[in-house]
Amino acid sequence: MKRRPPIERLALLSLAAVWLSACGSSARTVIKLGVPFEEPAPTVASAIETTLTEHHFKVEQVSYRSPEEILDAVLEGEITLGIVEEPALRRKQLQTVAPLYPSLLHVLYRPRTGVDSLEGLIQGRKIYAGPEGSTAWRLLRQLTGDYMISGQDFTVLDNPWSESPDVYFILGGLLAPENIKQLVEYKMYGFGAAEALGQGTVAEGLALRYPNIRPFILPAAIYGDLNPEPVLTLSTRTVLVSHERLPEETARTIFETLLGNAPEIAAGYSLVTEELNERLDPTRLALPLHAGSRSYLERDNPSFLERYADALALLVTLALTVASGIITVMRFRRSQRKERLDDYYRAITALRERIPESTGRTAREDLRKEIRATQEEVLKLAVEERIETGSTFVAFVQYSNQVLSEVAECYAHGPDGSG
Repeated sequence: MKRRPPIERLALLSLAAVWLSACGSSARTVIKLGVPFEEPAPTVASAIETTLTEHHFKVEQVSYRSPEEILDAVLEGEITLGIVEEPALRRKQLQTVAPLYPSLLHVLYRPRTGVDSLEGLIQGRKIYAGPEGSTAWRLLRQLTGDYMISGQDFTVLDNPWSESPDVYFILGGLLAPENIKQLVEYKMYGFGAAEALGQGTVAEGLALRYPNIRPFILPAAIYGDLNPEPVLTLSTRTVLVSHERLPEETARTIFETLLGNAPEIAAGYSLVTEELNERLDPTRLALPLHAGSRSYLERDNPSFLERYADALALLVTLALTVASGIITVMRFRRSQRKERLDDYYRAITALRERIPESTGRTAREDLRKEIRATQEEVLKLAVEERIETGSTFVAFVQYSNQVLSEVAECYAHGPDGSG
């Protein structure tokens, strides 16, 4: 066989490698990821794309301006996954694939007298709460509605550049240094005193009203002079959502991959590990956890048989003990029934032995009545299931009838027994 020249063999190997690479890339699962345009979502999305791409997924990012647009796109099948803050109300067919990070509410205002309540903060103010329809915008509307603050008592700005806001409602990640510099004229508003958390603060009251909201303490001086003291504010969980139709194995792989690479994803935004960890409690999610993610989260949990092995073993032991007891009782009762029937056999035999002695009509009639009474007593016991009605019972009936026939034969010889 003629060997190919080295250059030709090298070319063939190169073509094979290209072909195998093409096959591998075509086998990748394509994930369309809906991303809000505001940080830290784009940064976290890029880290997610890098992580999933290394694990046999091909990720395509699609930008959206509001969480409602992302949720609608997931439901309509335009995208596979979406990064959104948890909605206040559940939406059918939407599920959580993985929690990502807490989004923090920063409420900042220009200092003036009388800001000792939410009403004092809002009334008569020009407020910027992000784009219309954003989570912060919706939260502002919910709060003013709950506190019965008329929309005519404040102004919501479309953007913070045309007019300088009196109040900012900013929901998102930690403030960037450049943002802090632009807010030097403002002061941070807290929903109660940080040290009073756990004692019925306004933040805790709002968390009870809105299940997607939780209290969050910003540490002192995290923003320098902007918050020299700890500030009690609100947060909402930002999650990765999908349609419930997302295959279970796909959701499990995505969740496992993100969880296993949480430190790398957190390199872009430090609060990622606050949510993306194994301490996740599925019951506290606004949207139910996807079955695939749940199966990975519960992978080390004992099975039903393992969890209840001792209880099941005890039940089996009790069942066998009860069954054994029932069998023993049945055998005892059967033995008693047999012994009782034997007593009636002996009684009929004793009556049979009296036949020759019963020479008069009256004596023989009395004998017949006693045999009949014994038969009736046995029949009553059989009906009440107090004696067995098997072959021994049939034999007794035949035997007692035979004794009755022998008594009747005596009548054939005359009243006195003579032939």
